[in-house]
Amino acid sequence: MDNLEKEFSSLKPAAFLGYTQCAVVLIDSSGNLLEWNPAFDKVMGRNQAARSIQELLSNSSQPHFEIMLSANEIRQTHLEFLLGSKREENNCLLLPLTNGRFLFCAEFSHISWDDELIKARLELEESRRNHALKQIELESLLAQVDEISYTDALTFLPNRKRVLIDLQLEIMRSDRYHKPLTILLVDIDNFLSINSNLGHAAGDQVLTQVACELLTCIRQIDRLGRIGGDEFLFVLPSTNKTNSLVVANRVLEKIRTMQVKLEGSAIPAVRISVGIAQYRIGRESREDLLNRADQALHIAKNNGGDRLEVFLTSKKSSTNS
Repeated sequence: MDNLEKEFSSLKPAAFLGYTQCAVVLIDSSGNLLEWNPAFDKVMGRNQAARSIQELLSNSSQPHFEIMLSANEIRQTHLEFLLGSKREENNCLLLPLTNGRFLFCAEFSHISWDDELIKARLELEESRRNHALKQIELESLLAQVDEISYTDALTFLPNRKRVLIDLQLEIMRSDRYHKPLTILLVDIDNFLSINSNLGHAAGDQVLTQVACELLTCIRQIDRLGRIGGDEFLFVLPSTNKTNSLVVANRVLEKIRTMQVKLEGSAIPAVRISVGIAQYRIGRESREDLLNRADQALHIAKNNGGDRLEVFLTSKKSSTNS
């Protein structure tokens, strides 16, 4: 370093000052610009009218520069220069000279705050896109999990939890709009004998085929679910007694004509019983409604099955079909 300093002291610095990319400025004790090399023109940029170092610095850097001046000794720090709409942080050195003057040097770190902001914004947008994709994937996964939790694994009909929620919603609509609501409870008459004689695999096939046939009997606004074992629930919004009997008879006939296909097994004809109850608007709970339909269903089965029973009022009424 000593030899380097000695060689520099013997040279005329003009060539070096014109070549170096380090900004070198001669300033007075107040920071006013006296002379500078070509590299400092880049620092000034559009601020060619600036008369002091302070005019080129950000508000946060001006106090640091004032401290450097007042110290009146060699000081080094980082200062932030304003280059139009950009900001650049520079490594700066202040050397006291004679006659109250200073040599100010700024070595560009070439960090553009605008570029950094653009980079940060792009990274943020990319992060947001990735987050949105993850959110979509998560919502899709949750929707699948939700669908699975509400779907009967054998028949792919809504399970007990789902169809009972649907029933409660329809009860609320019936109370609000005073629209009729009827439910059908359906039970396979000879299902226990099928399971006992042919095995549970055959019983599962019968349940699956019955579910498919029942699905063909409902409208778009109706709900059908498996509520347990060989029992199914129809929820029929805006349906009165007359229309519910039409649906129930259609269901009975559909199962009577159903062709059950089991490989290598002879199976007796499948028959069902149907219990019907119409909701008493504003006068009963979901459990009360289900209980009345269940009572009608048991009466149908006790009367030999393959029939429907209606429980619409405090007195039950039966219908053979």
